Amino acid sequence: MALPEDAYRVQQIFGTFATEGHPMGKFTWGNETTLNTGIPDEALHTKLHELRLKYYSGHYMTLAVQARLSLDALQELVCNIFSQNYMTLAVQARLSLNALQELVCNIFSQVPNNKLARPSYTHLEFPFPVDKFHCLCRVVPTKEEHNVEVKWALPSLLSHYQTKPLHYISHLLGHEGQGSILSFLKKK
Repeated sequence: MALPEDAYRVQQIFGTFATEGHPMGKFTWGNETTLNTGIPDEALHTKLHELRLKYYSGHYMTLAVQARLSLDALQELVCNIFSQNYMTLAVQARLSLNALQELVCNIFSQVPNNKLARPSYTHLEFPFPVDKFHCLCRVVPTKEEHNVEVKWALPSLLSHYQTKPLHYISHLLGHEGQGSILSFLKKK
């Protein structure tokens, strides 16, 4: 088991509400003991390398570059090393152009491109059945603190990321002014 952090315990309980077989229901954290238990070293090694071959690929990565150089110099540096279809790159350093170029080349030019399509998770159904998710869970804390967590199971908002709907909801719920939801809950 991981250290008995309340947040980890709540996360694990939350996962038990997921539909059977959905990734949200997987065991998502642990420590050296949990990683070394129940699977032989060879099998673990094989599985980790399968994952590396599948997901460690330049076209899944992003790299940003920031330096005290002109835009043209940065663009030339990046274009000489990286293909636009291969990797997006960002680096911030107080180095000369030559030192930055050497650093970036040495570290990132070896990253392979497996040319596989990006993983898609759109086929996954909504992870939480409504009848299981509408509930009150009381968790005895391990620390001398008490928290109230309200969780909603929302559909994917990825297509709305530019308008930040969750930021808007968070602001409305977290606003502490008179007549706000939070001030009402604090009075209760």
